Amino acid sequence: MGDNATVAVKHDNNQNEWVEVPATDIFDQPHNGVSVNFTKYGPGKHFLPPELAGEVRRLLKSKEGADIRVLQPKRDQKAIDIMNRTGRG
Repeated sequence: MGDNATVAVKHDNNQNEWVEVPATDIFDQPHNGVSVNFTKYGPGKHFLPPELAGEVRRLLKSKEGADIRVLQPKRDQKAIDIMNRTGRG
């Protein structure tokens, strides 16, 4: 192989999955999307390999959970525990 050789990564499109990033978040504000390895997935549908689709779904779920915790009327014990463990509380 020479210096200018290109390595192609073959993805099996039969296994790819659709992942939808919502247009708005739970506060009815435009959704910023999520980033994986410096690639941003904004609002809309994305046809992704299974591992990447799972990571995007995990990030979306995590963001939604964080947004919901903001709306809770009482102290968020989970967030407080995390802050105490990291020395920020």
